[in-house]
Amino acid sequence: MDPRLYDAATKGNLLLLRDLAQKQGSLLMQLSRPNRNTVLHVAANFDNRSIVELISGYCPNLIEKKNSSGDTPLHIAAKAGHLSVVECLIQWAKYFIGSFSREAGDNGDHDPYVLLRVPNKDGNTALHEAVRSRNPKVVKLLLSADTQSMSMVNKNGESPLYLAADRGLLLTVHQMLDLIRQDTSQSIYGGPNGQTPMHAAVARGHTDILRMLVNEKKDLIKVADYDGRTPLHYAASFGYLKGSILLLSDDASGAYQKDKDGLSPIHMASIKGHIDIVECMLRHCPDLREFLNREDQNVLHVAAMNGKQNVVKSMLKMPELSMLINETDNKGNTPLHLATIHRHPKIVTTLVRDNRVDMSVINDEGLTALDIAEKYIDTLASFRKLLTLAALRTANAPRGQHRTIIEGNSQPDIRRDFTVEFYRDRINTLVLVAALITTVTFAAGFTMPGGYNNDGPRKGLATMLTKIGFHLFLICNTIAMYSSIIAAVTLIWAH
Repeated sequence: MDPRLYDAATKGNLLLLRDLAQKQGSLLMQLSRPNRNTVLHVAANFDNRSIVELISGYCPNLIEKKNSSGDTPLHIAAKAGHLSVVECLIQWAKYFIGSFSREAGDNGDHDPYVLLRVPNKDGNTALHEAVRSRNPKVVKLLLSADTQSMSMVNKNGESPLYLAADRGLLLTVHQMLDLIRQDTSQSIYGGPNGQTPMHAAVARGHTDILRMLVNEKKDLIKVADYDGRTPLHYAASFGYLKGSILLLSDDASGAYQKDKDGLSPIHMASIKGHIDIVECMLRHCPDLREFLNREDQNVLHVAAMNGKQNVVKSMLKMPELSMLINETDNKGNTPLHLATIHRHPKIVTTLVRDNRVDMSVINDEGLTALDIAEKYIDTLASFRKLLTLAALRTANAPRGQHRTIIEGNSQPDIRRDFTVEFYRDRINTLVLVAALITTVTFAAGFTMPGGYNNDGPRKGLATMLTKIGFHLFLICNTIAMYSSIIAAVTLIWAH
């Protein structure tokens, strides 16, 4: 693009631009590099309405030209929030398309606002860009000119209404809902992965927008995304208590919907550790305590399996959930079995301390929780496995009565005894090493490298006190001492 042309468009120099257009009109068709913007794109970006109006008289077809991103000048102005330029371009688009229709012989039936719905490379219209950039005044102007733009979705499947809900634009959402009361087009509510604006409001925690959508578009409460998850699933997953209360208060039936993985919202809240959501759902729908997932697991099962100790502790304190404590899934596993299988020693400890937990329950493989802990112990066992086994043994958890018959021979018992003894010896050795490290590091704290000053103003202080290496020694020695103490105490407890 000619530097004089670019300079005139950015600075609003009408005289220079008019002179260039009159002397050499073809200059107006030049493009900038590397974005391939026309002089109209540049003027729109710099909010120079007078330049835009001047260009419309010399080169009216520039309004439909796209840059390298597929943006028309209207996209640029809407994105930048330049209200007066957007207004000018809307009027220009109406005139340009109208004259084009007459020239094409369409009897004047051509849509005068078709340019307002032209998408860029990302599928965004000017309305999309105005919403994405949070320019409510521009959005209102575009909506007043063309309501059909609301039914356009971009390449991510996002409609302008979805974007407004996602960005928390309350007034914009209100304006759009007023305009689409009678519109049944599903694309208006479009979002990525089959989501709706209600999903977006829940995911972002926009309570006011969610309340508005619940009041105006109640049918969206039960609409699921492509994974089968409703807005209540989202609220349960994100721990959004206010959103959960709003959705349940208006239509509690959504609490019984399952996603494609067979999970209901209460299961999802339990998996994520949101006990307040679980309690809220149980207050609205008490029979959810009996609700099972695809594996016939209740909320206590999934909490124990996913290591959510706060949920397990709270559920054990609820008398109405006592029926879940020893309930089995489709493989015969109780919550204690699942906590053991997934190596959650804290949850195992919490469960075995409850007198209502039956530690003798045998699953479909003929194993108790202790059998499972011992079965999966090997020479490469993790520390969590050892702690799980220790918690069960401390509680005197029983083994299955017919374990050797079920397994076919006595070899597993021999291997188990060998493994346990092996680890006991190994722990004893590690405790000894940790104790030695503690002793050495403690002594090193008093026997300083280089000794102490015997006279002078620094008498009694370490001679190497000002050396960086000495400071590093002290830090490392302190870390080593405290780490060895912690390791020794932990190993003694595990033993």
